[in-house]
Amino acid sequence: VCDRLTGDKIACTAKGKPLPKFKPGVSGVVKAQVPSSASAVANDPPSPRPPPFDDDEARSRRTQTKGRFGIIPPTEAELCMRKRGRLRLMYPEREALAEARDQAFRAKVEESHRNMRAADTNPGLSAAARAPPKPQRKTKALKSLGGDRSRFTANMIYRP
Repeated sequence: VCDRLTGDKIACTAKGKPLPKFKPGVSGVVKAQVPSSASAVANDPPSPRPPPFDDDEARSRRTQTKGRFGIIPPTEAELCMRKRGRLRLMYPEREALAEARDQAFRAKVEESHRNMRAADTNPGLSAAARAPPKPQRKTKALKSLGGDRSRFTANMIYRP
């Protein structure tokens, strides 16, 4: 290792840490190994250069960083929505099955609404059958403690 100011060679350990300087009366007795190790460090051949980066596959796996300065990364919710969209495109049979389930559920709800309307307009039903439903107890709405973090379930499914 060279001193930047004077250009003198500095005795160092194998890891590049400078050896302590000898101070008469403070550091103890000078040993012959210090000068010989300094000359050994100074006479060491330079370490070989690493091979050039020629692996095309590894180069293709590297992250592209050019032109990305100042870009705001997407939020967790956006990433989740993108993933759901990708899964819809990759597995259309799952989407069709979910749509069929939704249609069946909507049909049941519509049928129950038609039955309720028919019961309301039918004069032959008893007053008890036409009575309005009992009022529900008012409960406090749960306040989210974690902000947006609480919108994710334990298995990281985003619930808007």
